[in-house]
Amino acid sequence: MNFGMDYQGDAGGGGFAAGSQPGSGGRNSTRRSPDEQTVLPVTIAMMLTSQTVDERPQLQDGRFLHRVRFVAAVRNFEDMSTNILYEVEDGTGMIEVQQWLDDQKENAKTAEMRELTKKEHVYLKITGQLKDYNGKKKVVADGIRPLTTGNELAHHMLEVVYVEQKQKEKQQQPAFTAGFGQPAAVGRPLQPTAHGQGDTLREQILAMIKGNTTDQGLSLDVCIKAMSSSADPSEIRNMFDILSQEGIIYSTVDENHFQCAF
Repeated sequence: MNFGMDYQGDAGGGGFAAGSQPGSGGRNSTRRSPDEQTVLPVTIAMMLTSQTVDERPQLQDGRFLHRVRFVAAVRNFEDMSTNILYEVEDGTGMIEVQQWLDDQKENAKTAEMRELTKKEHVYLKITGQLKDYNGKKKVVADGIRPLTTGNELAHHMLEVVYVEQKQKEKQQQPAFTAGFGQPAAVGRPLQPTAHGQGDTLREQILAMIKGNTTDQGLSLDVCIKAMSSSADPSEIRNMFDILSQEGIIYSTVDENHFQCAF
């Protein structure tokens, strides 16, 4: 399983593919630019705060959301004859996901995979397009699958922060100096090991806190659940205490939610 940062052009969704949305036929014959084929790792909060520019969703940092990939837990779902509606939440917000069904592509494997996604509280990796219908944002999914390990949630948050940082560096980097005089760390992708321990516990926790853009901050419980397969709850709590004592993070609405101080 690849937890690296090679997000560009990666379908990333896995699982079973969605059927075509009614009214969307004919687009497959249109050649798409590389940007339109990019799958951007995001949080739900990033999607909810995006603006529509030239009929396309755009993040606050200027990136367009052609296709998105995110990880979230199912809070509710409705199984209908032509599609499935999910309500999913990732700790930063909640959004509706619509999966169109295609009888022509149905087989035992896709049916089994879909049944695994129709469970409350199960975490899913979702790939699709962000749509805005009369001011309400939702994702039309073309790929949904359950997570195979708890590390996937933590690594997704790391990926979101990494790609966002690369965008900031790209905006700040003068065109005539691109490729020269950059610090050694710039452009170096995170390379987790086979056990998902490429980053220290401290770095992983900070990445998750920075990746959460809600006013209340990241929940300690959410962090513990996301990193359950790579760190003990006591280690995570201890690291939160250390970061808080150092003034790097601070509690917000209660003693269980934290934001970065910088």
